[in-house]
Amino acid sequence: DDERFNSMDARRDNRRALIEVLDGVFITKTSDQWDRILAEGGDLIYGCVQHTLDLVKDPQVIANNYIVDFDHPVLGPTKWLQTPVTYTKTPLSTRKMAPAHGENTEQVLIELLGYTWDDIETLHDEGVIL
Repeated sequence: DDERFNSMDARRDNRRALIEVLDGVFITKTSDQWDRILAEGGDLIYGCVQHTLDLVKDPQVIANNYIVDFDHPVLGPTKWLQTPVTYTKTPLSTRKMAPAHGENTEQVLIELLGYTWDDIETLHDEGVIL
């Protein structure tokens, strides 16, 4: 019944006061408690602001395959972000780690650019490559 909040326009005009009121109410319960209350409250659209570490349990993240199981060569089985780009006819997936800084330098220089091992030794000695 508060005239400051009884219409969309009034809520917009008095949004700072409304946020203060809502903050005072929402702090009285946990996120899980509010989730249950709002889910049972009828036809409401709401969502919790999540922490990054909460995303691995988020049903939408799981359904969209945004985080995938990945066998890391050092860490072992872990959860990784899936590549953010997907295509219907050429689907992408996380298959391997990105190379570490300088990991493939020798391979690129030899196989793609025609350098020799002597060239690579010289470049390394001069600090040009890692």
